[in-house]
Amino acid sequence: MTPARPGSRLILLRHAPAAPRDPRRWPDDRDRPLSEEGAQEFLGAARGLSRLLAEEGEILTSPLRRARQTAALLHRAWKGSSSPRLFPPLNETEESASLLSALGRRPWQGDRVLVGHEPQLVGLVGLALTGEAIPVVDLSRGGAIALRFSGPPGPQRGTLLWGLNRKQLRSLGPGE
Repeated sequence: MTPARPGSRLILLRHAPAAPRDPRRWPDDRDRPLSEEGAQEFLGAARGLSRLLAEEGEILTSPLRRARQTAALLHRAWKGSSSPRLFPPLNETEESASLLSALGRRPWQGDRVLVGHEPQLVGLVGLALTGEAIPVVDLSRGGAIALRFSGPPGPQRGTLLWGLNRKQLRSLGPGE
């Protein structure tokens, strides 16, 4: 099986707005959750995003709590997705090149959504488009970018399909 079938897309989703850093409440910042408002706002964005996604696909998430919570909200809205799975290369410190390489070794079909962090995700976009892990796009919290690859994911093999912020995604969702 090839790593990505024709029509498969890679969706990069930055975690929704998190609670403010507070070393007293969360000594380990990896445990910092989404803010209540951020989770509420993102649920509407997740409904809109789910309308853009294929009928089937998977959600891979960073092990950080705020990313896992964002992935769970997307899973709730996207009926065709499998349960979110932890993907350790999606973290705040892993290099974008390592992440892209790890993706190239994992076969998929349908849409694959990566829920992660900055600057890793925009670095991955830069690498996919230009061959260098440079920020060529802006990705706001709760925003998403869609890429398609010619062949296995790799440097300079990506095509940017669209990028939408949280507010734009919410506007695509069904009315409340």
